[in-house]
Amino acid sequence: MTKLKGPLFSVGAHGTLGDVLTFQGGASGPHVGKVPRHRDAGSGGQLSQRALFLAAVANWNGLSAGAKAAYNAIAAGMRLTGYQYALKVFMLGAEAPAVGRAFSDGFSLGFG
Repeated sequence: MTKLKGPLFSVGAHGTLGDVLTFQGGASGPHVGKVPRHRDAGSGGQLSQRALFLAAVANWNGLSAGAKAAYNAIAAGMRLTGYQYALKVFMLGAEAPAVGRAFSDGFSLGFG
């Protein structure tokens, strides 16, 4: 799809042509280049981190509403959401708090 502003080969052309070329204007003058694309992470460390993150998300999605509420209650004082806190706990390999336990003991993983 063409999303150009101005005549195609003019100094004022800017936008993307057919998801292939990008026309830009800048301080050094007009520039035409490829549409920037993000290269997918391919190193071993990146792939293992991605797998760990996906497992943490799956763990969160498998929690009951009560367990999610418990994580939300703990995270409230840390300026985090329960989702963020649960992912931190899972990804750091820390021991998760027992759901239903009173959290008045100031349980923290050192994030607060």
